[in-house]
Amino acid sequence: MVSFDTKNTEPLLNNCCICFATDAGYLFPALLSAIQARTHSSRSVADVVIYYFAAEPRAEEDFGNICMRENIGFIRVGLDVIEQSQTPYARLFLDRFVPAHYTQLLYVDSDTQIVGSLDPLIRADVPVGHFLAAADCVAFLTDEVARRSRWMRGYLDRIGCQNSDNYFNSGVLRINRNGWTAVASQAHAFCRSLPSEFNRFWDQDGLNAVAGSARLPMSLKWNFPIFMRNCRVEEQVKPIVYHFSSSPKPWNGNFPPWNQRATLPYVELIQQYPELAQYMPSFSRIRKMKYFLQQRMKRCHETLAWGLSSRRKRILEYESLAAVRQLCSEKRATPTEPI
Repeated sequence: MVSFDTKNTEPLLNNCCICFATDAGYLFPALLSAIQARTHSSRSVADVVIYYFAAEPRAEEDFGNICMRENIGFIRVGLDVIEQSQTPYARLFLDRFVPAHYTQLLYVDSDTQIVGSLDPLIRADVPVGHFLAAADCVAFLTDEVARRSRWMRGYLDRIGCQNSDNYFNSGVLRINRNGWTAVASQAHAFCRSLPSEFNRFWDQDGLNAVAGSARLPMSLKWNFPIFMRNCRVEEQVKPIVYHFSSSPKPWNGNFPPWNQRATLPYVELIQQYPELAQYMPSFSRIRKMKYFLQQRMKRCHETLAWGLSSRRKRILEYESLAAVRQLCSEKRATPTEPI
């Protein structure tokens, strides 16, 4: 049995955990994503738990009470468990703080929104020693001669990460826990060996450097970078999990390429739980205008550079292959079997 926040005494006994790891800065969006995960996953196949790396009694009480009402686990974890590392590295220490009876893990970043059922991903047959991860945008541009592509190839070469064509994003990971410790510990050691100026993408660089064949491609529908709306691929991919991986974020306001539908869930969450208003970051009017203009310019650039170029074709080719693998994986794991 798992020991949750003292107010949340109901035992959660599934063998798959949809887990979020966050500090105070991302606790508010993590709660929304966790509520969406609970809404869009069967309670008989997975538990949802927020692991909180901070010590703020007021926040713990506010969020703990809400999590109890939403049937979400809420556990505070000390930074010593992740060796005083910054929170983005927490996914490399999942074995240390996620209870052992969770043999299957679905790690989700806090800056996400979930709009459809997670059950197919939860039930996917992930072999021992492997995990699923979707391609990062880097994988679609490193074979080009453009300046950004040359810089990225050079950066990956300098840090000893040679698999640029297969570079993946670590924001959503579907993990078979058996074997994860070995991969994650190697990734953490790799990151610690790098000079700070060479570790631009945190744990993601380490995982890409050491994972090799342990990583299996996952459809972009489970980790869809929001900028890809400008790539004209959303209709083909049909995203389930949207990832807002750069600033600004949807809880900061309505900025292209998303619209009011992306910002509204945070407003509605505060309407439902007014005590959360103090945790929602706010921008000044000048900063909002700056981001609005920036995002419009980025949309124009990305539509040309991604939506009207060979990159779009490469994205769709990757998606086609990943979707076939995902379908085969789902067929191997029947809905009635433990994962």
